[in-house]
Amino acid sequence: MKTAFSLVLPTAGYPELLAAVAEAGFDGVEPTFHPNGIPSPDRFRDEAAALRKETDRLGLAIPSLRGGPLFWPLFGSANPEDRRRAVELARQALEALRIMGGDVLLVVPGRWDKGRSYFHLWDYCMDTARMLADVAAEMKLIVGLENVENRFLCSPREWCEFVDTVGNPHLRVYFDPGNVVYLDMGHPGAWIRDLGSRICRVHMKDSRNVAEGVRKSQEVVPLLAGNVEWHDIVQALKDIGYDSWLSAELPLPETGRREFLKETAEQMRRIWSGTI
Repeated sequence: MKTAFSLVLPTAGYPELLAAVAEAGFDGVEPTFHPNGIPSPDRFRDEAAALRKETDRLGLAIPSLRGGPLFWPLFGSANPEDRRRAVELARQALEALRIMGGDVLLVVPGRWDKGRSYFHLWDYCMDTARMLADVAAEMKLIVGLENVENRFLCSPREWCEFVDTVGNPHLRVYFDPGNVVYLDMGHPGAWIRDLGSRICRVHMKDSRNVAEGVRKSQEVVPLLAGNVEWHDIVQALKDIGYDSWLSAELPLPETGRREFLKETAEQMRRIWSGTI
């Protein structure tokens, strides 16, 4: 099993951050296609080439690329021009990904906003997903749709129906078990066994309950500091024969970043080996 760290790389100072990721013992890094990061939509070819050069020097792979925030309002828009813009963004991101040597682009599949028909949103997102799958197939890459806090595709059954209706192996699921726990949407191990081979990549984060008066919410915390049941998740991944990358998706602290990265890489190895 190979490990990566997922983050937004700043345009200034990213070589030092990549060096810290490599020093921590990660096998790769997962950058974000971000207007204020690298690679960005405005300069993606040159920046992707620069990232590839630096990661090659450090012995890091770039297995995947997060699509970033620009897809959220476009993917499920009622405006077909917005949806075509999402596809064009994906084409640019996929080109950047190919330059960097990766094969999976993470994209958030729309969001359900107040006052919208869920059925209409489904149709719009399906339209975009089919177009993205065709572009990914053309480029021999994969688009992985991630389960996030978008109030859309809220169960394994919906995910399976959505992906199977698209019916293109170049569109799959980028699964985040931490988000299932974070959003209180059931048991990640059950999700994994239901989704099965539809899963193309996996994120890792942890979360714990936070009391807010009489209510409870969740916050993202370092690995093994929360209430994610990693034993069941790892067993479920092994049950479905998953053998691809694990990418930690955690906010970097303002201080002590090198120590945090080293601890995270070690925790990921312990989680996968069952020594937690």
